[in-house]
Amino acid sequence: MTTTTRSAEGFVVFAEPRFRDAYGDWVMAKHKSRRFSEVTLPTERKVRQASPVDEFVATYVTEGRLTNALGRLESRGTALSGTMKDMPVLLTEMVADLHKECEPEWLALGAKEEQLPSAVSRVLGPLYRRMLEMATERA
Repeated sequence: MTTTTRSAEGFVVFAEPRFRDAYGDWVMAKHKSRRFSEVTLPTERKVRQASPVDEFVATYVTEGRLTNALGRLESRGTALSGTMKDMPVLLTEMVADLHKECEPEWLALGAKEEQLPSAVSRVLGPLYRRMLEMATERA
């Protein structure tokens, strides 16, 4: 499935002249538009979640993060059907991304690792289904 958009994901601002931090990384500021956000604010959620794991997932499993996961899979040459049959590979990609990007927040919960995939699946499934429906409506 290829996602095409004409809106900007956001912008990045560098100092002039450019410089690096003590770890050798470029110093910059990055802002993503709401559509590409990888975090959902508590005020944007329709229903408060029942557990800390559900809150974590509701915060970090977003359309923006899903779009980025699809892009990574596509760039690696992973074949996707553009149907709900993609869920196993998407779930694996999303859990790996959460560990990479949100590990401190996840560890702070003190939750069991086996809780994460099922909680992610409960949010990712409807989110992906809605994305597929919107793509079908545009076609």
